[in-house]
Amino acid sequence: MSKNYADPQASANFKIPNSGDPSDPMTTFSKREEENRAGWVKIMKARDIRNQLRDCFRREGVNHVENCREFALAYIQAISEPAHPGGVERIRSGMQERAAAEAAKKDAH
Repeated sequence: MSKNYADPQASANFKIPNSGDPSDPMTTFSKREEENRAGWVKIMKARDIRNQLRDCFRREGVNHVENCREFALAYIQAISEPAHPGGVERIRSGMQERAAAEAAKKDAH
């Protein structure tokens, strides 16, 4: 007798069908879900680079400054950009869009 287990790989790759209409809640949910997946991929890549950097530091000892430079630069690059869209960046872009719309209204009058 087989047990009915959920397939974690299939659920991870499942995409919610949407109409493409911005007012459709499923479209918004699907877009947010894809952004979150992309953010987690960036986080996991940064974690992998950090682990490689740590291993290099331990392996190289006193020569780590010369021999681990590539890992350090890659890690700095990976953590310098935000993984998840949102937060301050999303608020700033919304404020800029509203300011541009208000300026366009003033110019039209």
